[in-house]
Amino acid sequence: MDAGQLYHLFMGKGDPSRVVGFLEWLVQRSLGLERPRVLDVGAGTGRILEALVTLGWDVVGMEPRASYRANDERIRPGGFAEIEDHESFDVVIAICDPFWYLLSDDARRDALRRIHRALRPGGVVFLEGPSFLWILRNYKTPEPTEKDGIRRTAEIKIDLHSAVWSHHDTFEVNGAIVEDEHHFAIMTWPQIETLLHDAGFDRLETFKSYDSRAPEKLDGSRILVSARKP
Repeated sequence: MDAGQLYHLFMGKGDPSRVVGFLEWLVQRSLGLERPRVLDVGAGTGRILEALVTLGWDVVGMEPRASYRANDERIRPGGFAEIEDHESFDVVIAICDPFWYLLSDDARRDALRRIHRALRPGGVVFLEGPSFLWILRNYKTPEPTEKDGIRRTAEIKIDLHSAVWSHHDTFEVNGAIVEDEHHFAIMTWPQIETLLHDAGFDRLETFKSYDSRAPEKLDGSRILVSARKP
C-alpha cells in the first residue's frame, strides 16, 4: 500500500449520507435544479461523487493523487490549477480540505478565479475545511492508533509565522515504514470571505455542520461556506 491508500484505510469510507443530504438541500435551495452538473475538486476515491451520481446528478471529479482516482474514469487528474472549464458547471464543491492545501494567497486567488470561470451564471461554490482557530484553542497531541494490524503515528508541526499546519503520518506495515505529510493553510473565515468577494462571488453563507439547514455563524472545528456567481 502507498501512503494514500493507508490514509484512506484509517479515515475509512464512511457514510456519505450527511454530506449528500446537505448538498442536495443546498442545491435545491440555491438553484432549484433536479440534475445539476457538478465538479468535485479533490474527489479522492470518489466516495461523494458516487453518492451524488445516485441522485441523478451529472458529476465530474478532479484528484491529483493517482492511486485515489485509479478506479473511477469520471475523475480527472489534477486540482484547482488544472480547472480549464468555461461556464460548464452549476456547482463546484471542494470537500474535506482541498482549498486549505493551497498555501499562498496567489494560489487561492487563482483557484477561485478558475472556479468562478467554470461556473455558469448563478452557480454555487461550496468549500469545507478545518477551522484552525477552534482547533488551536482545543488542541490535543494525537495518540498512536492501530487498524487491521497497521500502526499510525501522527506528528503535528505548527508554523505560526507562515500560518501553515503540517501533519506528518508514519505507518508501520509488516515491519516496513511508510510516511506521508500534508500541509494546510491556517486560514480564518474573514480571510476566506475576502478572497471570495475579490473573486467576484456574492451571497456568501456559512454553516456549522452537514446537519445545518440554515446559515449559521461559525463556532466549531469546521468551516463550511457557500457562495454564488452573479
